[in-house]
Amino acid sequence: MEEGIKQYYISLGISKEFIESKNEENLHIAKHIMDEYIFGKELTDEEKEIVLSYILENLSIAKEIVEGYNFGRELTAQESEAIVKAILSPSQAKKRPTVIRNLVQNLSKVDNKGKKLTKKKVCGAIINLAINEAVNKYGYTKMLNSSKYVEKFVGEHTQNKAETDLIVTEATIQRAVAYNLSKEDEEQLIAYCKGLGVSDEFVKEKDIRNLYAAKQIIEGYRFEREFTNEEKCALLQCILKNVRLNKESLNRSYLSIFMQRLEDEGIQEQDRYRIFIKLAAGEQIVPIEGMCISLLFKSAENITDMMEYADEIDTEVTEDTIKRAKRKAIRMMQDATKRQRRSVTGIDEAGKALRQLETAEFSEQEIPVI
Repeated sequence: MEEGIKQYYISLGISKEFIESKNEENLHIAKHIMDEYIFGKELTDEEKEIVLSYILENLSIAKEIVEGYNFGRELTAQESEAIVKAILSPSQAKKRPTVIRNLVQNLSKVDNKGKKLTKKKVCGAIINLAINEAVNKYGYTKMLNSSKYVEKFVGEHTQNKAETDLIVTEATIQRAVAYNLSKEDEEQLIAYCKGLGVSDEFVKEKDIRNLYAAKQIIEGYRFEREFTNEEKCALLQCILKNVRLNKESLNRSYLSIFMQRLEDEGIQEQDRYRIFIKLAAGEQIVPIEGMCISLLFKSAENITDMMEYADEIDTEVTEDTIKRAKRKAIRMMQDATKRQRRSVTGIDEAGKALRQLETAEFSEQEIPVI
């Protein structure tokens, strides 16, 4: 628990009486939400207190939703907080104190055929909507804003047409964590990568959510022995090699979403990890020419194509797989070094030419090309 959390809020100008009446754990989570949300203007002390009260009201309902769903195991504190933050991610949760409660009530209503969703299904629906931002054609934000939209959702889901929409899977939980890392989590993740020997430049260019998912693959996969740090470093770099996993990429992809898609296809967790490790190392997993990790990131349809060979998918990770990854990582580092040298050389040549321009007079024909 963060020390002095109540004093922190009081220092913002929020009244001591208001803060003293609040639960410290909720104040801690609310701080992360307030820190990470861009309000568009600097709030007055009165506005801060109002926004905080709205967040805390919705926070208590969000925690009830998480507690009301049977995950089949006990969530970690990080997982629970991540799901709560996902539920509270829309701007409405900072502007309307009963918006989450209203959604729960609307989802719990009896449909026109006298049927209703169970409490677990209501909670599962909200969790999936929040983490995935939508369930099929139903967007989370629109569900918060339109009771008629919710009514249509309930009508479809009481007919047992889409039971899987109401089940929260392991890959969905991990996506929630990847998308809702705290600043402390991010700092620890970056330290983990650097501790393996991953370069600063590589870590900086990758989306933090993809760094988290890659770590989950490496640490979550049960190989016949422990990976060395050198091997973990190689695997992480190979898994994240594709530029679509960079935070500045225009066509950004997320490992956690592909994990969900493989899970939707019925592929178990350890096999999902094996698929990514083998593809990252450059090994073939299905008899499709050109099927590689880069192709997988281009389109979900490529996963569908891959699943046409579901009975033939080779998920065996061997010592040779790990050696391939190490060799590939070495080539990646060598290529990066060459690019860096070319870049430095180019800068040096340009600088030299500029200095010549500054210190000498040239005819139009004599001016060097930069």
